Amino acid sequence: MSELAREVDVDRRRLYEVREEAREALVGRFDISGEEPQVVEDEAGGYRTEDKVLFYLPVTVGYLKRAIIALRVVTPASIRDIVALLVILFGQSAAWSFGKVQAVLTEAGERAEQFSRGVELSSIQGFVADEMFSQNRPVLAGLDIETQYLFLAQVRESRTGEEWKAVLQKLQLDQHLNPKRVVKDAGTGLASGIEAAFPGIEQRDDMFHAVLKFGKARFYLERRALGAISNEYECEEKRGKGADEAARRRAGQEWREAKDHAARAIDRFDAFEKLCIEAEQLLKLTQPHTGDLYLAEEVSSGLKRIGLAMMEIRGDHARNAGRYLKNRAPGLALHLQALRQELLKVAEAAGGEALTRAATRLYQAVLDAKSKTGPEPRRQAATEELRVAIRNLATEADGNPQRVQQAMKVVFPVLDRRERASSAIENFNSVLRPYLVVHKNVEQNFLNLFQYYWNMRTREWGRRKGTSAYEQLTDARVADWLETLGYPRPMANAPSAN
Repeated sequence: MSELAREVDVDRRRLYEVREEAREALVGRFDISGEEPQVVEDEAGGYRTEDKVLFYLPVTVGYLKRAIIALRVVTPASIRDIVALLVILFGQSAAWSFGKVQAVLTEAGERAEQFSRGVELSSIQGFVADEMFSQNRPVLAGLDIETQYLFLAQVRESRTGEEWKAVLQKLQLDQHLNPKRVVKDAGTGLASGIEAAFPGIEQRDDMFHAVLKFGKARFYLERRALGAISNEYECEEKRGKGADEAARRRAGQEWREAKDHAARAIDRFDAFEKLCIEAEQLLKLTQPHTGDLYLAEEVSSGLKRIGLAMMEIRGDHARNAGRYLKNRAPGLALHLQALRQELLKVAEAAGGEALTRAATRLYQAVLDAKSKTGPEPRRQAATEELRVAIRNLATEADGNPQRVQQAMKVVFPVLDRRERASSAIENFNSVLRPYLVVHKNVEQNFLNLFQYYWNMRTREWGRRKGTSAYEQLTDARVADWLETLGYPRPMANAPSAN
C-alpha cells in the first residue's frame, strides 16, 4: 500500500478510504457478504479458502436467457427444474416465473426451426432413418451418415408410409434433400415412405437390428437350456427318495423327463448358436483370414439359408429371428457392392491390390480384437489374427513403414464409410429419450431446439472431435451456438440495472 501511495502521490490513509468505499460498493451491487473469506482446515492439516471469489459475471437478461436455453438442451431438465435452478445459481433476482421461462424457450425453438429450414441438404448422399415413441406418438428422425447432421426430428400422429413420404418430400422440395441410399430397419411404413419420396433409392437393411434379433433369441434359448439343466439336477437329487415305492417311481420318472427336456433344450441352443456364429461371420467385411471382401450374392444367399435353418428350430424366438434374417438378407448385403467399387478406386493410391487386401484384413482384425466378445478361445483367436494381419501388411509393403502407413491412410477411411448400421440414429434416440421422459410428453418446439443444439454443438469425442455436424455439412464454423441463434454473450462492461 505504501508503494502504491508513492506511485500515485496520494496519502496512504486516502488509499485505505478508497479501498473501503470500493468494498462497500461491491457489497451493495452484488449482494455479497463483507466478511472475510472463511478459512477451513482440511484433513491434512493444511488450509483452504472456501469462499474465495474467483470472478464476477455480468448477469444480464440476455445472460439468463442463454442459461435457460442451455439448461433445456444440454441436460434433461423440465421448465420447473429450470425455474428452480435459476434461483439456486443466480439468487432471488433471477426468480423468473414458469411462463416467462416458457416464453424464452418457445422463442428459441422458433428461431431454431427457422435456422434449420435454411440449411442446404443437397450434399447428403446417404442417411439413416428411424422412429421412436413418446406417449404413443412417433418421432420420425433422419440423420446424415457422413456428418451425423440431424436433418429430421418431427413428431407425427402416425408412422405410416404417407407420413414419412410427406416429411421427406418437404425436405426435398425446401432444402433439396436427394440422397442415393438409406440404412433403415424393417419397418414397412418407413420403407414405403422412403421409396415414394425417393423412387429407386438404394435401401440397405440395418445390421444392428439383425444382430439384436438373433442375439436376443440366442440369450433366450441359452437361459432356457440352463434352466432345464438346473431342473434336471434338482430332479436327480430327489431320485430314489420318497415315502413309498410309488413316490420313488414318480421321482424317477420326473428325473427322466427332466433329463430328456434338458437334452432337447441344449440341442436347440447348440444348433441356434452354431447358426448365429455363421451369421456373424457372414456379416463381417472379409472372408476368414483374408482381405477378400465377401460377395453380396454370397452373403445374401448365406443369410437366407441360415434364416431358414433358424426357423426350423422349435420356439417362437428362434423362428422370428430366422424370419427376420431371411427377409432382410438382400438388404444386409447391399453395402458390399458399393464398398468393393470404392476399394477398387483407391487401390492404386494404396499401393496396389495386394496392399489394399492386406490393409482390409488388418481393418477387420482390429474390429474383431476390439469387440472382446465370445468365449476366451475366440478372443485369443482374434488377438492372434490381429498379429498375423499386421505381419502380413508389413510383408506386402516389403517392410517399408511409409507404404504401410499409406495403405492404412487410404483404405481405412473407405471402410469407415461402409454405411450398413443405424448406430448413429440409435445413439440419437438414446440421447433424446431421457429428455422426453423428464418432459412427460413430446413437443415439436422442443424437438426444433434440440435438433439445432445437436447439429451446432462441438463434439468432444470420436473421429469428429472438435467439429460440429453443421460445420462438417456446410464448412461454416460456429464459435458459439447460442450466439448464432441470436443470444450473444453479455458485454463485460454491461451497465447495472440500478
